[in-house]
Amino acid sequence: MKLLSASLVLAALASPLLAAALPKEQLRDDQLQDGQSPIIIIPGKGGSQLEVKVSHPDCASDWSRVWINIYDFLPFTGHVECWAQNMELQYNTSSGESHTAPGRQFRIPGWGTTESIEYIDPSWMAYLFGDVGSYAAYLVQELTNNWGYERGVNLLGAPYDFRYSPVSHEEYFDDLKRLVEQTYLRNGRRRVLLVSHSMGGLMATFFLNHQTDDWKRSHIKGLVTLNTPWDGAMVVAQLHAAGDDWGIEIVDRNIIRDQQRSYESAYFLLPHEPTWQSDDVIVRTPQRNFTVRDYEEMFDMLGHPEGKSVLRRARPAWSNIHHPGVDLYCWHGQGVDTVDAVHYSSDQWPNGIPDTHTGDGDGTVNLKSLNACSRFAEEPGSLTDVRGFDGVNHLDLLHDAGVMERLVAVARGVDLP
Repeated sequence: MKLLSASLVLAALASPLLAAALPKEQLRDDQLQDGQSPIIIIPGKGGSQLEVKVSHPDCASDWSRVWINIYDFLPFTGHVECWAQNMELQYNTSSGESHTAPGRQFRIPGWGTTESIEYIDPSWMAYLFGDVGSYAAYLVQELTNNWGYERGVNLLGAPYDFRYSPVSHEEYFDDLKRLVEQTYLRNGRRRVLLVSHSMGGLMATFFLNHQTDDWKRSHIKGLVTLNTPWDGAMVVAQLHAAGDDWGIEIVDRNIIRDQQRSYESAYFLLPHEPTWQSDDVIVRTPQRNFTVRDYEEMFDMLGHPEGKSVLRRARPAWSNIHHPGVDLYCWHGQGVDTVDAVHYSSDQWPNGIPDTHTGDGDGTVNLKSLNACSRFAEEPGSLTDVRGFDGVNHLDLLHDAGVMERLVAVARGVDLP
């Protein structure tokens, strides 16, 4: 995955208008500026390392990295099925909650640090396969090497178990609030800038929607969301129907599909209203077409009736995503082919690979969902800055020089055109 001389910057900080007129390279500075906000990074779905300890006899192991370890997917290891079993969630009909499968304990390494979000697989094997384990490494390295940030002091991470939807993350949000307050105090009462990617933008918004205005005014500089699927993404509907083998031919798509369907987040991120209208067709099949209001019927026809219960648990979070009540910088990629329709023929339904149609987006999230934050601009009060970056895909926005320049400008309170 891929993700300005000092005297000139000091002068620029004294005059925002001058800063906006300076060439980009003159904004760079490896010293933290007075008033520059500390940053907490909230990653997206799949952007946090997960560790598991397994006592189940079929897949026993001590604490080890389960998300993600490229070695598990090599054909000679035979680990894929155990991996899927370990990652799977189970829904408890009595409690109405999802939980890890019996015999498994999960933990999130590196809370409060960027360690487990820089690389989700830091192994040499992942590097040799094209550095596929890199996630926020470029972002963190740029901020520390060129913009005066220091890991663990004014640059922190808030990883989470991305299998769950926001409704299951009460403890995480309590921890995040404490982390914001500690970071605020440690940095001389400088307000914190939250920087999020993908689902992390929804997590951050959900969190801020449950804080008081006074707390947000005193502690939060703003929220930067990068490629956030505000109203879901068509690729998630495709996942429910066909699974996603990430292009790895040796992976049994049906095994992976069952595991992926168990995640609450896979329901939370389904395309939904108001971006998708009630009669918009999401999946076309020979028997019938399914709209955003037909997910429960679709799960029945896919032989996945338990999906209805998980959807009912995750769905209330959709109505709890409002303007976060702080300055919002909603930035996204665009101009990249993105799945916007799923079509099954009679010989493909229900376990085959469907045909897809593409439209505009970031390669993962549809443009109309990325742009859905525009509706917040109509709300009075805080700033809403919506900005598209042409030809930049879902992950590469974390590595884009233009994004980095604007991110640091926001942290320094410098206006850029």
